[in-house]
Amino acid sequence: MLKALLKVQWAIFVSIFTGSARSKKKQSAGKIIGFTFLMIYALGALMFLFFHLFDTIAGPFRMLGLDWFYFTMMWLIAFALMFIGSVFTAKAQLFEAKDNERLLAMPIPAGMILLSRMLTLYLLNFFFGILVIAPAVVVWVLQCGFTAMGIVSLIVLTLTMPMLAMAVSCLIAWLISLIVSRVEKKSLVTMVFSVAFLGVYFVFCARMNVYITRLAENGALLAGKLGAVKPLLWLGDAVANGNAISLLLSVLVTVLPLAVVYYLLARAFISVVTAERAAKKKVYRREAMQVQSPNRALLRRELAHLGASPSYMLNAGMGILFLIAGGVVLLVKKQAVLELLQMLGLPLEQLVLIAALGCCLILSMVIFTAPSPSMEGKSYWVLRAMPITTMQIIGTKLLLAELVTLLPTLFLIISFAIALKLTVLQILLLAACVLAYMELTAVFGMMTGIRHARLDWLNETQAVKQSIGVLTSMLFGMGLVAAMAIPYYVFLFKSFSPLAYMAICTAVMLAAVLLIRQWISTKGVRRYEELA
Repeated sequence: MLKALLKVQWAIFVSIFTGSARSKKKQSAGKIIGFTFLMIYALGALMFLFFHLFDTIAGPFRMLGLDWFYFTMMWLIAFALMFIGSVFTAKAQLFEAKDNERLLAMPIPAGMILLSRMLTLYLLNFFFGILVIAPAVVVWVLQCGFTAMGIVSLIVLTLTMPMLAMAVSCLIAWLISLIVSRVEKKSLVTMVFSVAFLGVYFVFCARMNVYITRLAENGALLAGKLGAVKPLLWLGDAVANGNAISLLLSVLVTVLPLAVVYYLLARAFISVVTAERAAKKKVYRREAMQVQSPNRALLRRELAHLGASPSYMLNAGMGILFLIAGGVVLLVKKQAVLELLQMLGLPLEQLVLIAALGCCLILSMVIFTAPSPSMEGKSYWVLRAMPITTMQIIGTKLLLAELVTLLPTLFLIISFAIALKLTVLQILLLAACVLAYMELTAVFGMMTGIRHARLDWLNETQAVKQSIGVLTSMLFGMGLVAAMAIPYYVFLFKSFSPLAYMAICTAVMLAAVLLIRQWISTKGVRRYEELA
């Protein structure tokens, strides 16, 4: 029984990292290459970041005799990454999986279902942990070296540390699930938690260099404070000095919490999964029926779907937050931004082009249209059975992306105009270039979304994140910014007006928009109708 459950969970785990669907069709070479490239790039960048961190602190810690503190920091950072990377996955996989009630209806113990899913989470945590542990170990081997017992301790704790992270993430996921089940605005609460975690993550990344410097300069002070927490001392001492007693105590610290959490969750699993979600009771009142046009009804449906899906909003619309944040920074820190730009020594027209490229780069993170066709999932036939045209369905999805993105984009453009004190002509060219880019990436995303639509996802996160259409759309947006910047700054910087160059780019992008819209209205419509 456990073997069968693990087989299903393993297929899901593999799908997370490969983007493969449940279909038995062989994946195309392009899809495999695309996901492999994205995975290698993302993991390589993250591991390089951690390598730089540990390379900076290893020497000073070694000189101060704080070998144990180096490994304590390694475990703490690995724990933080494992927790952040798995807490919402734990919530979705343990308590919100679509097949929970189906499995509970079978003669399968709840504890067995829970165990199979926690083992998958363990693999996910182990994967995140390796991203931190591997660079730290490489740095230490190059600069210092390990004892035989230290290597044993490192291997054992690398296997048990994910258990501690999993225990905490499962516990927090349980608490979030309980809170969400008792409030009406489930999506809003999930969004708040998600944005809070992401906010902490981005602040940490932005101040990474500051933290590294302070850590290297104040290692002894921090070690003295953290050394008073015995479990942290045991974790570092076990690897640095090969202390068998510290290793035994560390194993107990990392394993026992998971045993306790598993016991508690196994007892409460059925009640949490089958709990009635809070909802406002509606009382029917006889009123006049409101008639709406098909297009308006479709738009309301798309807006409702977007508002009810935190994963859709966060993954496809992360750029919206950056557009708003960028505009606020430009208005609040206008003087600091001007001083920074003045250091470049560029004329105002050059700054307008840089502003346009900056806006476009942020917009490359807005990918509502690429996953939109896939988001229909099993509801694909609902709209297909109604007396509306396929182009109305596709057009409404495009309109939603344009409406949601337009105001934040205009806000950032206006903020640039105020901060740089642009003329009317400069503002119009800036707006035309950025809005043309916004429209081009939207229609291109819809085209790739239709061509690579995936309707057999298990949860919406797969449709939003694990699709070759989404990957292609993101790479196209970033590549388009590079395609605009490189020719000018390599070949035309000294001989061509940046405003004239922006006008040419705008014209080319609008022409591309017309061509892609023509494809969508003809071949795209036929392709969409053949999705099922």
